[in-house]
Amino acid sequence: MSTTSANMTSEEILAYWTPENIRSAIPFEEFLKKSKSEKQKPVAAAKGDDVSPRGQLVPTVVPKEKLTTFPYQCVGRLYFTIKGTRTWISAHHVGANRLLTVAHALVVSGSKPREWVFAELLGFIPAMVNYQDTLGMNYGTYPQIPGGPGQAYFPHNHFNPDDRKADFDICTVFLNKGSTGKYISEVLPPIQLLVNLNYTPQAEWNCIGYPDPTVSKDGEMYEISGKFDKQVDTTVQKYGFTPPGMSGGPWILKDSNNRGNGIQAGNVDATTTTSPYFRDGLIPALAEVEEKL
Repeated sequence: MSTTSANMTSEEILAYWTPENIRSAIPFEEFLKKSKSEKQKPVAAAKGDDVSPRGQLVPTVVPKEKLTTFPYQCVGRLYFTIKGTRTWISAHHVGANRLLTVAHALVVSGSKPREWVFAELLGFIPAMVNYQDTLGMNYGTYPQIPGGPGQAYFPHNHFNPDDRKADFDICTVFLNKGSTGKYISEVLPPIQLLVNLNYTPQAEWNCIGYPDPTVSKDGEMYEISGKFDKQVDTTVQKYGFTPPGMSGGPWILKDSNNRGNGIQAGNVDATTTTSPYFRDGLIPALAEVEEKL
């Protein structure tokens, strides 16, 4: 966790995210384009694997009236600062006051070799209508827990450039009480996570998130559907090309009562999965990671 955030209270983090600061934040993809030192991309599959797009899928806007229904109400924008820039990515609530999102956005390379810069001032707003909306569907704003572990990262080869295996590119963020005076788990249900899943060819999936302005000019929530293709190490390839900006959103199996199977990580046709690699579930795996921090 960053020193700056660790020295701030939850109230100070909430106070930082004024409507003006929220509206001034740029999508993480724009931050990468503007940062000359940023060259890393989410790793989709091991070297040598075919990750070429197999088709263009068409994302659709999630109607406002759906934002108060499950699972859309659990998806939102995670705002943070990194290298002095206000930015955001998609994230989603998975229970126990935790978010699931991509690690590649919350830790980036610094100016020196093997130097890493971590995100600060993390605040989550679920079910946002558009860029001008700063309240979402009135579920509240939730800051990271200050002075604690803050984020837990799964094995991620940004930390080990010599590791050529596919990485998980998964990060969790632990949230404190929000502007509602309650924890997010008291306000919203979790997107439950599947484990021990055997992939069925051509089974249908759905991704939910907030694409960048090249797709969503006004900043609405979008969803995109497709079918499984094949499994590759720690990723599962899926048919179709997902638009930029949806990284961090949930990857849901349609015939599983809207349970999460993984996380959108990159816009090629491979997505990091939380199943079947965490045999006992994601939360116990996180606890094991936290003990090592």
